[in-house]
Amino acid sequence: MDVDLAIVGAGSAGMAAYKAAARHTNRIVVIEASGYGTVCARAGCMPSKLLIEAAHRAHAVRQAHRFGIQAVGARVDGAAVMARLRELRDHFVDSVIREVEAWPAAHRLVGRARFIGPCLLQVDDHMQVKARSVVLATGSRPVVPPEWRDGLGELLLTTDTVFELPTLPRSIAIIGGGAIGTEMAQAMSRLGVRVVWLMREDAPGGLKDPALRPLAIPLLSEGITLITRTQVRGMSQVDGSQARVEFDVTGGERGSTVVEKVLVCIGREPVLDGLDLDKAGLVLKDNKLQGHEDRSTRVGESCVFLAGDVSGAHPVLHEAVRDGLRAATQAVAQPGPPNHLPEAPLEGGRRTPLRIVFSDPQIAAVGRSHDELSRQPQPFVTGVADFTDQGRSRIRDMNRGALRVYVCRQRRVLLGAEMIGPCAEHLAHLLAWSIHQGQTIDALLDCPIYHPVVEEAVRTALGHARGQIAGQATARPTSPLSACTDMGIGL
Repeated sequence: MDVDLAIVGAGSAGMAAYKAAARHTNRIVVIEASGYGTVCARAGCMPSKLLIEAAHRAHAVRQAHRFGIQAVGARVDGAAVMARLRELRDHFVDSVIREVEAWPAAHRLVGRARFIGPCLLQVDDHMQVKARSVVLATGSRPVVPPEWRDGLGELLLTTDTVFELPTLPRSIAIIGGGAIGTEMAQAMSRLGVRVVWLMREDAPGGLKDPALRPLAIPLLSEGITLITRTQVRGMSQVDGSQARVEFDVTGGERGSTVVEKVLVCIGREPVLDGLDLDKAGLVLKDNKLQGHEDRSTRVGESCVFLAGDVSGAHPVLHEAVRDGLRAATQAVAQPGPPNHLPEAPLEGGRRTPLRIVFSDPQIAAVGRSHDELSRQPQPFVTGVADFTDQGRSRIRDMNRGALRVYVCRQRRVLLGAEMIGPCAEHLAHLLAWSIHQGQTIDALLDCPIYHPVVEEAVRTALGHARGQIAGQATARPTSPLSACTDMGIGL
């Protein structure tokens, strides 16, 4: 085959790349080795949220008495939970497969690709593909130290395998305190699984703000054996049916736990093995392609572009999709032989960073982090809202956590925010859009906010920040409950 663009990988980034390239050329091929269906649909966003939603429902039943409602006889059916998860997961996967299979057959090639020269790919033993440009969208996979896998075998789980369990285990150790570890630890616990949660730091969900970390530990570890600042020493089987995890705790203590399963959530790594990158003139170091430029997605001066998790730069779905669009647009616009395609415009820089952890309470971070801002000379103030006495949050019995917003003192624009609290997924979007548009806190405080809603906490935090810029006291903002009829809450 001789094409303008070869896309290796048909996940979220690869699909986006195909759609973008198809606007400019019909000479495209998408090469996929392991079957269609994105990580998001198969083993990421969708199945994890299905498990989390079941956990939320179980927890709501147990907490119904707080509203004067007596729920009797509630019982978690682990097999039914997992069956529903897989049924809906498969529905999401099937929709992705149908979309890809609707593409022209000439644009789809099944097999494992590897470079045999610059811009020249061998697909299994049956096809060579010569391309003007190549987009690598091969994705990522869970990181698992080989010795852990050797020690536990099938007792070790990752997000690639945990959703295939026929029923919930009676006990599980979860290794890792990031977003996935946080979500899975709480969900498993609320579904009746005994959970031992081990993390290297004391920052569940990847929280950066030092004022929020102490709040998160008790909020997220209810019913869980949480051990922070640990280092796993080894894993082994016990009688072939259980797993032993041995670990060191900061301070010199040693510990161990025995459980049915171990779920490893310590990160993901780009899938780049087997591609014979050296034959394309590319240099791989520490599992990263040298010379990769984030904005254009191009690797040095080569014909290769990276899209999605394979770059290791922005491992979230919406950025993977944007990478795919950017990579394909750039790839088909590169100078080439006579009659090459007209140049396509380069989209703007990356959007405002946005990260959400679907725990309860939820965790979210937008824009620039507290530690990033603290390392730079630009002066900023931190506005605070406490959800403990926030009106709508208390009504919903969700009044836990806090919101902290970071505001540039000179320009009065919102720079970033981090929070643990109710409806954080929604508050984070409002704040991310505001940062993306360069809104000042004065403009934001002039926007309407209905009462009573959780969004009033944003107004409280922004008002607190504005008060500090004006030289007013930095004490805790007035509770919204003390000013329900004043729509200038927190000012």
